Amino acid sequence: MKVGTIGLGVMGGAIATSPTAVAAASDVVVFASGDQQAVDYCVPLFEAFARSHHYLGKFGVGSKMKFVANLLVAVHNVAAAEALMLARAAGDGELDSAAVFRRYLKAAGEQE
Repeated sequence: MKVGTIGLGVMGGAIATSPTAVAAASDVVVFASGDQQAVDYCVPLFEAFARSHHYLGKFGVGSKMKFVANLLVAVHNVAAAEALMLARAAGDGELDSAAVFRRYLKAAGEQE
């Protein structure tokens, strides 16, 4: 039996976040996909716990988007680690990782 034949819709809601973000500020994004009516029905729930939510189309696309987001986070983390190791190797003691990170965050905040 297909769920559509009995008046039910199927949707997926992949949740993108990090454990520290959830604990600190409910910094959650929902990537919803599947039956549009089912997703619309869940919007009040999403708005109760998520910073934002996005409808992405057919069932499964939300999970694919989360996989892409996870890869982007992983690539960023590896690039940051490599940059900090470069600072350590090139700094002769003047560029410790914590100082580099603080200066980077300060400079990034100054850019608009």
